Amino acid sequence: VECSVGDSAESLGTCARRCHNQRVRMVRANEAAATYPCEAFAWNPMLRHCLLLPKFARSATFKPFMSSFTTGNGWQHFSLRYTKERSCPAEVMQKIHDSRLVHLVRDKQNGHFYVRRNDCHHRSKAIKVSCRQRDCGLGQDLCIVPRHCHSGWFGNRCKPI
Repeated sequence: VECSVGDSAESLGTCARRCHNQRVRMVRANEAAATYPCEAFAWNPMLRHCLLLPKFARSATFKPFMSSFTTGNGWQHFSLRYTKERSCPAEVMQKIHDSRLVHLVRDKQNGHFYVRRNDCHHRSKAIKVSCRQRDCGLGQDLCIVPRHCHSGWFGNRCKPI
């Protein structure tokens, strides 16, 4: 039996960010701890408690379930939409944020996201960007790709513009 210890968290958002940015530390009796990517988490708003879960434990349920948003008593369960292997590295996203030339409009959490130039009118079209090596080529962190492309093997495959 492997165990993971939860931790206090100020909000649901804090718990979700931990799952996205941290690894889950699991401990087995009389053995060294191991870490795994976080793929789900449980949040208890009344206790302000967050428990990160690896892939093999993402179907775990904690009771009592939260039965009403007004009382906030009980557990809520969440799974990440995509695993981090498909998302852009945090360092790349931080560079975009720090550049102040563009702002993030939408992160699809699949290696594609949309940005808009900060000096453009708010209704201007967002630019689709990829951080996938398969789309951009070796040695490229980012590239601009057509808005309606995808990273599949067939059809309208993403290629740098």
